[in-house]
Amino acid sequence: MLILITTYPFTTTSAGIVSQHKLCDTLRKLNYDARLVMIKGKPKTNPKWDTPVWDGNGARGVSVGIYSELINENPLNTTFCVYWILGLEIAIPLHQFRKRVQLFWHSDGPDTLKINILDEDFFSKSEESARSGLIAYRGKRHQWTIASDHYESITYIDRFGKNAVSRQKLKELLQRSRALIVEEDTLLIEESILSGCPVIVRPGVELPAIASQIPSIYFQKNESDWPNLDHLYSVIQSSIELIRFENKSRDSSVENLCLILESMSSENANYCTPRTFLPYISKIRIFQVRVRSAFIQERFKGLLGLTSDAIKSRMSQ
Repeated sequence: MLILITTYPFTTTSAGIVSQHKLCDTLRKLNYDARLVMIKGKPKTNPKWDTPVWDGNGARGVSVGIYSELINENPLNTTFCVYWILGLEIAIPLHQFRKRVQLFWHSDGPDTLKINILDEDFFSKSEESARSGLIAYRGKRHQWTIASDHYESITYIDRFGKNAVSRQKLKELLQRSRALIVEEDTLLIEESILSGCPVIVRPGVELPAIASQIPSIYFQKNESDWPNLDHLYSVIQSSIELIRFENKSRDSSVENLCLILESMSSENANYCTPRTFLPYISKIRIFQVRVRSAFIQERFKGLLGLTSDAIKSRMSQ
C-alpha cells in the first residue's frame, strides 16, 4: 500500500504542516510506505524525520491519499482517500465530506487523529532564574497591540517579518519571560508551558476544551482583566504534566488511521496510478478556500492579512 500525504514544504511556523510531515514519519515507523506530495514550492523536509517526497515510484497496488480540509475531491487520483480535518474554521463545508472517510484533529473517539508534534526535549524547563517582561505573539492576527501600558515590558513577535524570531531565540525568550500573551490557538501555547512560561489568552479567543483544564493558562475576560502571574507560575509543573498526558492520547489516536488503512488494504478495488503533483485546478480551489475563509472570518481585514502573510512568507524563504 502506498500512502501519499499532501502538504507544503516543511516549516516550523505552521503546526498543520509540521503535523502532516510528522504523520508521514510516524506511518513509516509503523512499516507503512508513506510519502509526501508537495502542493507547491520546492520540496523541503525535516532531516530528523523519515519523510521522502514521492517521485512516482512504488505504486504497485492500492494507494491512499491523505488530504487536509483545504482539498476537495481526489486530485492525486489515488485508490482511496482519507480527509484529515485539521482546522474546522477553514474547512470546505462538511456536507462535501459525507460518505467519505474523515478524521478530525479537534475531536474524540474513533474519528480522531492527532499527532504529537511538541519537541519536549527542546522546550523543557531549564534551571530557574529570574524572569522578567512579557512576550506577545501576534501570529495570524497580525498587528494587534496591548492597550494598557502599566504592565511589564512587552516583546512582540510575529510569524514573519522583522519581528519573527528563530526557534532558538524563541526558546530563550520563553525561558526567561514572565508570561506569553496570545490571540489565537497556536502550538506556541504548549511550547510556552513546557518552557515554564504561563500563557495569557486575550478576550474572545476560543481554544480546545483541554486548554481550560490547564491551570497556567489564563483567559482574560476583558482588556483590563489581568491575572496573578505568581499564581500561574506556581502551578506550571502540574500544567506540564497535563500536557504530557494529553500527548499520550495523541499518540494512541494514530491507531484510528491504521484501522482504516488496514480495512482499505483488504478491499477489492480498481488500481490506478497516482499523480506526483496536484493539478493546477486543485491549486486554484485551495486558493479559493483560503480567500473565502479569510473573508468570512474578518472580511476585508482578513483578505489583507492573507495577502500580507503570503508576501512575508515569500520574503522569509
